[in-house]
Amino acid sequence: MKALSAAALATLMMNGGAVAADAPKDTCGAAQHQSLVGQPVSAIPRSLRGPNVRIYSTADAVTQDYVETRMNIVWDAKTYKIVRVTCG
Repeated sequence: MKALSAAALATLMMNGGAVAADAPKDTCGAAQHQSLVGQPVSAIPRSLRGPNVRIYSTADAVTQDYVETRMNIVWDAKTYKIVRVTCG
């Protein structure tokens, strides 16, 4: 069983366990890389490093533009652990 992020769990709880019809689509393939969450940033495979992947820490400033085909891999600046893998 895969673990849910705190945000996903909170959303499910607020919706009575129902998944919203407008739930974000996995347009970048982030779903298949959720196993990276909790791993050290060094666990990111080289094959994921490219123009459609943005890797940054929670302390970094990043643009707020949404690119549905871009994968974002976010790691905690203090622990060096991956905290999120999302599209956008």
